[in-house]
Amino acid sequence: GTFTPNVGVNDATNVIALKTSYTDLAGNAGTSAISDNYLIDLIAPTAVITLSDLAIKIGDTSIVTVTFTEPVTGFDRSDLTVANGSVGEMSSSDNGVSWTGLFTPDSAVEDSSNLITLKTSYTDVVGNAGSSANSPNYTIDTLAPSNTISVINLTPDTGLSTSDFITKTSAQTISGSVSSNLASGEVVKISLDGGVVWQTASAASGQKNFTLGGVTLENTGSIIARVDDAAGNPGASSTRSYIVDATSPVIQSGVIS
Repeated sequence: GTFTPNVGVNDATNVIALKTSYTDLAGNAGTSAISDNYLIDLIAPTAVITLSDLAIKIGDTSIVTVTFTEPVTGFDRSDLTVANGSVGEMSSSDNGVSWTGLFTPDSAVEDSSNLITLKTSYTDVVGNAGSSANSPNYTIDTLAPSNTISVINLTPDTGLSTSDFITKTSAQTISGSVSSNLASGEVVKISLDGGVVWQTASAASGQKNFTLGGVTLENTGSIIARVDDAAGNPGASSTRSYIVDATSPVIQSGVIS
């Protein structure tokens, strides 16, 4: 006869047992018997997709993890449809249940709706076709802001002009303006140590002017300013060198012949 398994079963231990209720033609009772063990797996594999970072900006990558309900075969990165980026080779360290790969976003993209979709081209180890799955939505902003620094000022600037960045005063207020009105989320960042530490200037959305007070300048150095967008992407930097000279001039004595 034909054996038909029950629907929705995944069981590795199964046998067919013969009862002793039969006899031969002479009436002798039969003995019991058991078949070889057989495996039943009628459950298709499913998966969950996660990303380590769902808000991706310039310089970011994200670890993609695909976790199946059981070991699978025939799965690689070609089974993933990836929006606005690419995923490197997928690898598994637990016999094909969990797989990880590195997502790298495309450059110059600004898109708030993105998914990684799993195709149905993989199977479990007995050949059951897998089902599709989608990752959570992730946002990509790899587009640097176009807003730039137009003017940088020192107050007070006590040199021969009010814009020569030569001053006798180390306690300063740095001010200036940007090329376009600041968009929502854009901020002006200022660094006095070559770009290691960045301070946020006071600047209102929809305005061009910015101010950073309470600054103490070294004897010589540079002011670096830039605009960062809401995602934290830095725009082009503008740099002005300055000199702080608080030493009074000394008249050298001499003899005129």
